[in-house]
Amino acid sequence: MAKGRERIERLDRGIRARTRDMYALMSYAEIIYLIGPRIIPPILLLVFPLIISDPYWLLVMSYAAFYGVASISWDILGGFTGLVSFGHALFIGFGGYSAAILNAWYGVPIYLSIPLGALIGAGLGTLVFAPCLRTKGAYFSLASLVAPLVMIGVIYASAEILGGEEGIYGMANPFNDVQWYYIFTITLLVSFLVIRKVVYGKFGLILQAIRDNEPAVKASGINVVKYKLITLFISGVFASFVGALQAHRLAFVGPTFFNLLHSVSIIAMSTLGGIATIVGPALGAYILVILTEYLRILQDVRMLLYAIILIILLIFRPEGLFRYLERIYNTFERKVVEE
Repeated sequence: MAKGRERIERLDRGIRARTRDMYALMSYAEIIYLIGPRIIPPILLLVFPLIISDPYWLLVMSYAAFYGVASISWDILGGFTGLVSFGHALFIGFGGYSAAILNAWYGVPIYLSIPLGALIGAGLGTLVFAPCLRTKGAYFSLASLVAPLVMIGVIYASAEILGGEEGIYGMANPFNDVQWYYIFTITLLVSFLVIRKVVYGKFGLILQAIRDNEPAVKASGINVVKYKLITLFISGVFASFVGALQAHRLAFVGPTFFNLLHSVSIIAMSTLGGIATIVGPALGAYILVILTEYLRILQDVRMLLYAIILIILLIFRPEGLFRYLERIYNTFERKVVEE
């Protein structure tokens, strides 16, 4: 008897349909399938110092968390609202300088200088970016690109006040490498939960409507400028917060906090991981920071290899790695014999 022709059939896992809204769990396997991706990554991050205590890798992973928070904060702006900023480092710089001035000049304790620095930095950044909201698309991106460059010029011009190229020193740094690792990692996890709550609620629906069809949103009577300003401030709070953390960790803040490389790295990480996914930019941050460290031994061609790998991934996975991994995780294949 002749066998039928075999083909591969891809099926969505039934658990998705049963648990998307109703959360009807049928077995322990389905429970693990549902909550595994939500609890395993945070657990791995929290136990990392218990597995690898090398100060070098604690520093690397702290930087990854730093960029993870910055990238998540950019995603709510560029991914969900459509305001693609090339100057997100402005918030990092403002947060760092605000915390440094409060702590080093006025003696404000670290547990106050960091949150206050984040609020001040977000407020200043929002004021600077507010006029750019008159522009759209590429014009907003170019206008936002100029802001950090102008701030670098202001710092150099006011060397007697802001320290110029030497920056500001002397901020409190009472924590060791392990403690700083947990501070940055917990900040990342909290940022993810808060921003996810924001973008997947009513507020987030309005932001996505603004991104997709701003004239229609205006016609419905919604104050688009108000929502953009609120989004700028929310995004700025998180980016300024990690800027303040970084200033205290280094006990230094300087013009490099406004460096264009920060903004470009944040966009690259968000694009690699998946824009408008929240978790994708954090995933991209960890991948690119760790990849950069592994390629550090190839000093002469490191940046070239880095660029080639990034371009290849963007060409073959333009939706981002997170959406690709999510699709693979939520489907399975089986062989089907056709009669």
